[in-house]
Order: sequence, then structure tokens, then C-alpha cells
Amino acid sequence: MFSQRLNEFIINYLKITPYALEKSIDVSNGAISKAIANGKTIGMDTLEKIFIKYPDLNLEWLISGNGEMTKRERKNEILSGQKLVNSSVEAKESTIIYDDPLRNIPGSIPFFEWRQGQGGPVTVYNDTNEIPSTYIYSPGFEDCTFACRVSGDSMEDRIKSGDIIACKEINNRESISFGDIFLVVTAEYRLVKIIRRSPKVGWIILRSYNKDFDDMDMRMEEVLNLYLVKGVIKKTHI
Repeated sequence: MFSQRLNEFIINYLKITPYALEKSIDVSNGAISKAIANGKTIGMDTLEKIFIKYPDLNLEWLISGNGEMTKRERKNEILSGQKLVNSSVEAKESTIIYDDPLRNIPGSIPFFEWRQGQGGPVTVYNDTNEIPSTYIYSPGFEDCTFACRVSGDSMEDRIKSGDIIACKEINNRESISFGDIFLVVTAEYRLVKIIRRSPKVGWIILRSYNKDFDDMDMRMEEVLNLYLVKGVIKKTHI
């Protein structure tokens, strides 16, 4: 049965839950889990997103049960001993796995290459049609939404231009951990800043680590997307 095979791929191969798969391909809650629970198929849009995210899945096997579950063996280049320096979790030695641009491994996150801009912006994963440059994996950062490269020197020496940041989307603005580093996305800016509490209701203070930069006051309603910077992969170690 289609739903049983899909569940087998999710649980046994990806080693995640149907809910985690829904999150990884940005579909509504229950789009996959309910179909599996009820023994139903899924919509073509959802199926297409699965194959874009996990192209190793064998379509013939999923639909008919014929052949093998996956198309090919995964071959990953492993770069060991990379130093992780992060703002919200303890720094540690770890392994970074760079995967083929159109492939993925369980727990890896999409990486978007840095593009030059003004005012210290970074490439932001805010367009579901954008294809990541590659995927990266590091234990402890599996729950991050994406990784991207930073431009600008406002956060030196904590984060330098060219470093890679691992970001986790924050949906509940009431749960902001003031004092941590965030990627703040507005209609005009893509800023990596420390968020401090503002004495003005409905406002936040964006602070740079580099003391040459002044604080910025911003209304929370201006923030379109907010991401906690959970880790930094230093440019000098790549």
C-alpha cells in the first residue's frame, strides 16, 4: 500500500517522523501524517516536494512496490574536525557533511550561498522556490531551518563576513530569548543582530557585536521573519 511504503521510507530510511517530513518540505500539518494514518495517498504537489527534497526515493517502488526503495547509494564527502562557534549552544568539534546540491541526508539542512548586499544583509531562505546550493549536516543543528553565508562586519569578532550561520525559524515572537543573536528579516533588511528588550512596548533593540555600530530601534511589526542563529561555521576552517 502506498501509505505503508511512504511511512517505511520516512521511518526506516529518513529516520524521522511524518510530522518532521511535513516541516522539512513546508506543507501543512497533517498533509502526510493523516494520509498515512488513514491509508490514503497524498496530493501531487506534496509528492513533488518530497521528490525535490529527497530525490533518492524510488517513485516506482513508492507507487507500485516494485524495485528498491531508493535509486542509488548515498556517497557523501565528509569533512571532519570542523570547529563550530555558536551563540546559543556550546561550541564543539563536529563533522560537516556536504551533500550533492539536489540530494539530502536525514538531519541535514539546506545551505544558501552568500550574495553581496548593503547594510550587512545575508542570503535568506524565504523563497520556497529557491534551490539551495547544497545541504550541510552537523549533529546538534538538525532542527535548524537553513544555513547561509553572512556579509558585513557589524558582528565581528563574533561572526565575520563570509562565515556560515545555522538558523532556526522563530514563529512565536513571545518566546524570543533576548540577548541571543538572530537573523532579522524585514521588507528592506536582512540583518544579523543581537536582540535586546526595548523599554518601548512593541519595539526591540538590534545591537551589533562590533562597537563601531550604533543600536537600531525597530518595531516588532516590521519583522517579517525571525531566525535564531544557533551556530556559526567559521570561514577560516572551511
